[in-house]
Parts: sequence; structure tokens; C-alpha cells
Amino acid sequence: MLSIFKRFMLITLFCGLLAAPLVVRAADQGLSGEVDLLSGFKTDIFWTRGTTSVAADTGPQCDGSTMEEAGAKAFAPTTWAVPKGKRPAITIVIDDVGLDAKRSLRTLDLPPAVTLAFLPYSPHVTAQTRAAVAKGHELMVHLPMEPQGMRANPGPNYLGVNHTAEELEKRIAANLDAFSGYAGVNNHMGSAFTSDAAGMKIFMQALKKRNVFFLDSKTAAASVAERAAKEAGIKTTHRDVFLDHYEDMAHVQAALEQVERVARKAGSAVAIGHPKDVTLDALMQWLPTLEEKGFDLIPMSAMIERRQKRDAPYTAAKVTPDAVMTPVHHAVSEETEAAAMSAAAEKPHTAATSKILPSHRKYNR
Repeated sequence: MLSIFKRFMLITLFCGLLAAPLVVRAADQGLSGEVDLLSGFKTDIFWTRGTTSVAADTGPQCDGSTMEEAGAKAFAPTTWAVPKGKRPAITIVIDDVGLDAKRSLRTLDLPPAVTLAFLPYSPHVTAQTRAAVAKGHELMVHLPMEPQGMRANPGPNYLGVNHTAEELEKRIAANLDAFSGYAGVNNHMGSAFTSDAAGMKIFMQALKKRNVFFLDSKTAAASVAERAAKEAGIKTTHRDVFLDHYEDMAHVQAALEQVERVARKAGSAVAIGHPKDVTLDALMQWLPTLEEKGFDLIPMSAMIERRQKRDAPYTAAKVTPDAVMTPVHHAVSEETEAAAMSAAAEKPHTAATSKILPSHRKYNR
């Protein structure tokens, strides 16, 4: 007759043998579903989810999945009339290229009409930009500027609101001399600096000497960058849609649908994304569909020229509230733009044909 203690031990052993496979399976599911092997890398130098908790002195960061600061207000894209005989045009700019070599290399496999904006302090930036040009991509300088509150590090030689004119000129030159062959410039972060009229005036004077255009990434609703560029006689426009405000396929695809809606209603759309796997995967699927949908994919320089020729703004019907953005009259564009979107599904458009247009112009630095 077994003692009570021995019976207890046998029952415990039997239960443990039965439960072991379930524990192993749960552990496997947990690893496959939750563990991000790149989490340390993303925290230190790449993108973080939600509000950044990395101090400004921990190393340069990319623009991030939530634009520049958490809680930035969504606002509407400026719209233009579609010229007679022209299909709607779309421009895709990939920011933050160069810092993450692996994902930056993936961007080179996108169609040549996709414009690549390189961070000037990227390692081996000259070699990286030459490789991009060899693949037919148009280049931009993604120039670091001060964000509100310096809650994230924009990187070396960023342009700050408290820098003297002499210091700004030195830093601008260092950034613009980092590599050659680019067509234009846009801001990396910069919600504080692009809102500073005095600093933007100095900046635009420097760009004027380089004969390049400026794209306002619109990281702040109060940005005066586009106005300052126009006053300096620089060709300019602004971003309409951010693609990867949230790092999941559903949100990126919704943003791409929003790009299509803006382009159909306004005649053109400028979207900015980043070298994140989810963004690149979505673009690889979406870009080949543009031809049959009736859109032209054009580089940023061609979009600048196209928008410069607009004679009259276009006021479209309001987009559904779920889409966040509502096209508005051109006159209010400078006060009303910077955004995350969560787009509602819309019935697909079936226009006849289109073609992806390659970059066709060469620019000085």
C-alpha cells in the first residue's frame, strides 16, 4: 500500500508530463508573436513606437513612427487643379535613408521614380548615394533641424533656433557638402526650426545659392518653411501624407489609399515614408498597381515643376472623417498640414492606363 506522500508525488509527476507539451507550445507562440529581435536596435538608433523616451543626447534618431512628436495634429493637404490631358501624379519620398544600411539597401530596389532623402551624417553616405544614383533614383538631403523641446536627437550639425547666423551658415554648408548630386532638400524633424522665420530666411538664402528645391515635410502646423522658400525664390511644395505613422501593414495600406484619394481629387499627392520593413513591403505591393489605376509615379523634382505650373487651386469635396484629411483651398495650406492618418476604405478607381515616369533631370548639389 503506497503512502499518502508517494501517491501525491506520483500524481504530481503525471500532471507535469501531461502539461509539458502545452507549455512548450505556448512558449513557441510567445516567441513568434511577441519577441522583436531588433528591439534594442530600434530603441537606440532607429524607430520607436509611441512617444520617444530616448534623450536628445543618446545619438541621432530617425523621424519615427509617430512623425516627430506624439500628439501632432492632423490637418489637410493643399490641392491643385488637374491640367487638361494629364493623369493624377504621385510622388513617394523615402526619408531617413542611409542610417540603417540594411533597410536603406532595400530602398534601392524600389522603382527609380521613388525619390530617396539621405541623412547627411549617414555612414559611407557618398558610396550609398552613388549606388542610389546608379539605380536611377533622384536624391535629396534630409537635413536635420531642431524639434520642439528637443525630445529626440536630430543628429550632428542640426539647425537650431538659438544658433547664430554664422553658426547656422556653417552647419548648413556641412550638411549640403556631405554628398553631391542631389536635386533638393527637406527637413529631418524640425518642428521648432521650421517655425522660426529668422532661421528659415538664412536657410533659404543658402539653398538659393545651390539651385535646389525645398520640400516641407510639415512636421509642425506652424511651419513657415514653404512661405520662406517662396519669398526667397526657391521652388517648393509640401508633403500631403505620411505613410508610416503607425508601424503595421493595415495602417500603411490605409495611408496609401489616402494617397490615391488625394491624387484623384487634387491632381497630385506627395507622400513621405521611411525605410521600415513594413513600409517597403507595402510599397513593393502597391507601386506596380499604379499604372492600371491611372496614376503617374514621378520624382520629387517633376512634382515640384508640375505644382509650380498650377494656375488655380482645386477645392474637393470633403473626405470622410475616418480619412482624417480634408482637401482645402490653397490659401490656407501653410497653416493646416501635418498628420497621421487612418484611412477609411474607398471603392477602387479603375482609370484606363498610366506609366511610371523616370527621373529626367540632373541637378547640381
